[in-house]
Amino acid sequence: MTFRKVEGRFEVIEEGQVAGWLDFASESAEAGAPMVMDHTEVLPEFGGRGLAGGLARYALEYARAEGWTVLPYCSFIRGYIVSHPEFHPLVPAGRRTEFGLPGE
Repeated sequence: MTFRKVEGRFEVIEEGQVAGWLDFASESAEAGAPMVMDHTEVLPEFGGRGLAGGLARYALEYARAEGWTVLPYCSFIRGYIVSHPEFHPLVPAGRRTEFGLPGE
C-alpha cells in the first residue's frame, strides 16, 4: 500500500489502483491553517485490510509536518484521532470538545 496527496484529497493505492481516499479542504496552504477533513472512503473490494487506518495516519502525519491544524468532521478521522492521543494536538485546543477530545 502506498499513499499520495493530490488536489483536495489523500489517496491510498493498492494493487496499482486507487483503493480509498480522504477528502479535505483548507482555507489556506499556510502553516497553522485548518485542514477540514470531511470524508474517508475505501472501496468495498479493499475492505478489511487496514487501508483506512493507514490513510488516516498518513494524512494526519502530513498535516503535522506542514504545521496545519485539523478539523475532523469525518467520523472515521474523528474516531481515529480520539483513539490516537498523539494526534490530539492537531485539533485546535478551543475546538477539541466539539470533536469529543479533552479540552485544554
